[in-house]
Amino acid sequence: RASPATGEMAGSFDGSLSSSPTPRQHPSHALLEENGFTQQKYGKYYKRCIDDRKRLGLGKSEEMNTMFRFWSYFLRAHFNFGMYNEFKQLAIEDSKVHYNYGTECLFRYYSYGLEQKLRMDVYKDFEQMALNDYQSGSLYGLEKFWAF
Repeated sequence: RASPATGEMAGSFDGSLSSSPTPRQHPSHALLEENGFTQQKYGKYYKRCIDDRKRLGLGKSEEMNTMFRFWSYFLRAHFNFGMYNEFKQLAIEDSKVHYNYGTECLFRYYSYGLEQKLRMDVYKDFEQMALNDYQSGSLYGLEKFWAF
């Protein structure tokens, strides 16, 4: 029988399981697995995040937070300029309403992703974003830039 708290199968008194459960994971995790990324899966998940963001408002969507985290990790190994530009644009939009989670993920991408492969156009964005972040009263971007 399934445990309501975890969704896992409960064992019998002898410790055996009556069947093996399939663990459910967030779609963003599945996309990051080896060979887990497909355009169809990404498109469906992307639409869900964007729709949630539109419905709840800038900076209020937990689904969008997972998308920001996904982009921060995915782009390190699989850079896509269009995906990167959208990541940056949406993070900036959220930061304009004083919600900085997207820009923090973007700074983590810059500091770790550029360490793996330096792209001068993206590096220049990193510099400008760190400066803008500092001018808005935050030290997060500047700290990431210095650490880079």
